[in-house]
Amino acid sequence: MTETLILKSKNKQLSITETEAFIKDHEIACKTMDASNFRSLFLKYDLSFVGDFQDVFNSIIEAMTVWKSVFKGTELREINVRDSNCIFCSIGKKVKVYNWTYLHTGEDAPMNKFVCYSRIAFMFDIQDDMLKNYGICNAYI
Repeated sequence: MTETLILKSKNKQLSITETEAFIKDHEIACKTMDASNFRSLFLKYDLSFVGDFQDVFNSIIEAMTVWKSVFKGTELREINVRDSNCIFCSIGKKVKVYNWTYLHTGEDAPMNKFVCYSRIAFMFDIQDDMLKNYGICNAYI
């Protein structure tokens, strides 16, 4: 897997218009849980103001690639979204959790019948309608 390097700028947040567009595009990317859509999202929006944004980006790309296998015939079945709260590094901060189920239909029976799942939680720090920070949460309720 190749890594995409995101260069830093001097922006400290997204504008109101950019924040609205980012949230909308983020939702679209989450409907597919495909790494290329998240890669495009990070290239389209300058998120270099995010603390450790390169690590955030790499973690998201890893989460979006480990579940999917062309050789196993992976098929995305369902995506569920729910609100939760961080219970560790940003205690009480609202996070949005995405759970998705999938099958590896190209596997031999009975493995092709097992429903697998993955999940990820995103944290959006929006103040005055502007995205000030963004990341993933690894400890939530």
